Amino acid sequence: MCGLNVIMPLFAQSIAHHDATTAGVILLPATLVMIVFNFIGPLMANKFGVRKVLLLSCLFTIVGCLLMMTYTRSTSVEYMIATQIIRAIGAGLGLMPAVTWTIAVVSGDVEDATAINNTVRQIIGAIGSAVAVVLMATFAGGNVGHNHLSVSAFAQTSLVMSILAIISAAIVILYIKDEIHDLM
Repeated sequence: MCGLNVIMPLFAQSIAHHDATTAGVILLPATLVMIVFNFIGPLMANKFGVRKVLLLSCLFTIVGCLLMMTYTRSTSVEYMIATQIIRAIGAGLGLMPAVTWTIAVVSGDVEDATAINNTVRQIIGAIGSAVAVVLMATFAGGNVGHNHLSVSAFAQTSLVMSILAIISAAIVILYIKDEIHDLM
């Protein structure tokens, strides 16, 4: 959900009229929480299974994105921080277990799988960021600013991200197995 990391400062600065430092302060606690959950996620995956952890990750991401739809121009910084933390728990829980599981599926060529995984992650992250910004600008009629249309555009973009997280949860339910040999 890299796109949300790009549009959140856009919301804070262009729509809610906070300065760049405040936009950074909004994202900083979530970043720290995500780092912590990058370590907790694999431990939970070992204990409960990767499928359950990825579903929990999707759930936190969905809730965080849906909460972002409630933002207004006067939403408090504290509320934005809280919702970003919820979303960051989802991102942190899922990232490492998903990467580890993906690489484990390719049992023979781990080096190639790692290189491909890193490349694809960078490409998808860049595309996701661009798509989120374009969506928000399109929903805002090309003018993201301190107005109700931009707030609505941010909510619509958050809804699209929620839908993508729901699709991710469906993919986890349908295709992710806790045991690698279940796939073959």
